[in-house]
Amino acid sequence: MANPHFGNIGDVWKHLALAALLAGERPLKYWESHSGAARYILSTTPQRTYGIFYFLQNVDRSQVLRSSAYNNTLEDLEDMNGSVPTYPGSPLLALMLLRTTAEAFVFCDVDEESLASIGECAAWVGVNERRVRCICGDGVGVLLEEIEATPEGDLLDTLVFIDPFDPLEGLEVEASPMDLFCTATSAGAKTVLWYGFRSGEERTRCWDAMLRTIRAYEIDSSGAVLWCGEICLRHMDDPDFTFDPGVRGCGLLTANLGDEARKRCSDLGKELSRLYERATVPTGHSGAFDFNTVSMW
Repeated sequence: MANPHFGNIGDVWKHLALAALLAGERPLKYWESHSGAARYILSTTPQRTYGIFYFLQNVDRSQVLRSSAYNNTLEDLEDMNGSVPTYPGSPLLALMLLRTTAEAFVFCDVDEESLASIGECAAWVGVNERRVRCICGDGVGVLLEEIEATPEGDLLDTLVFIDPFDPLEGLEVEASPMDLFCTATSAGAKTVLWYGFRSGEERTRCWDAMLRTIRAYEIDSSGAVLWCGEICLRHMDDPDFTFDPGVRGCGLLTANLGDEARKRCSDLGKELSRLYERATVPTGHSGAFDFNTVSMW
């Protein structure tokens, strides 16, 4: 399996917000740089117990989360799967939420089995194969080439989702995920970058690198409407907190989204934080985290 981290708390926040953006923005084209598999058999691990299983067991305590596009899609998927519990990756979320509206999907990954699962799920949910391109290769490079080949103005109805496992991936080489984020943003695409971190120090390094790239591309934060929503475990830097939740903090950096989409994501982030106020992890520590919108430009 190419991605053993599915269903952890980073996935829950990532997919909760992404589903809201897809349902609200309804882009005509959807591109992914690091797709992973379309779906995964939902087995139990400590990370998933704290992540997706805690969410499912407690979601009825929140009307906002219960009525979210993410939860609705999970319920639809449960009905479609029958007795085999599965968890949707971002490709399946996009295919299900945009199957009647999107004209084209582009999914990139270096793992051929993951890409094959996307093609299978597209047919399963009724998306014609002519609308789906699965490309095996470096997603950053592939999508940069796609942007370069697209006429000016034609990306306004495209949502580009950039999801590197390592938030600092490629920042010392020619083309990084942040280069793709800034290039897509400058071209007018609705752009979303997920990033994770394990400590406050790592978060600072990540933000320093992201801000340097944004400034190098001369991105106008007000014109591109940059927005970021971030969750951070309260015990993130506690040396006695030995449990590995997958990520101790993560965020979504976005550009060119509408006011309603940003507000919806903020509401969902706040509500997710409230849901986890009483969460605990196997070491007995609190699993509570804070949600914040970030303004660092």
